Amino acid sequence: MYDRRDLVRVYLAAQGEGFGGYYPDPASFNQDLTTYYKSLLTGLGQLFGIRLTVEGMPSTDAKLMFMLFCSTVGSFLVIRIPWSGNSSPPRPIPAPTLR
Repeated sequence: MYDRRDLVRVYLAAQGEGFGGYYPDPASFNQDLTTYYKSLLTGLGQLFGIRLTVEGMPSTDAKLMFMLFCSTVGSFLVIRIPWSGNSSPPRPIPAPTLR
């Protein structure tokens, strides 16, 4: 049985950005995995009666919420772990000044 949590996880994985079992190599595996997640997302969308696209949103408010959802997904997908290839070092936190 699928729930909304599965819908979000499959949506994240369908983006092909490293969430959902992707590997650095081989590219063909990642392409097949993206195809699998996209087809699963289509099926879950039918199950829940929604389309997770801007065009699939029924109202302006829903479109705005979906844009916020997409922004949140993008932020989540760029979170990395140490030594994951992020080229920019973290910025140091400035020390508070005492007066």
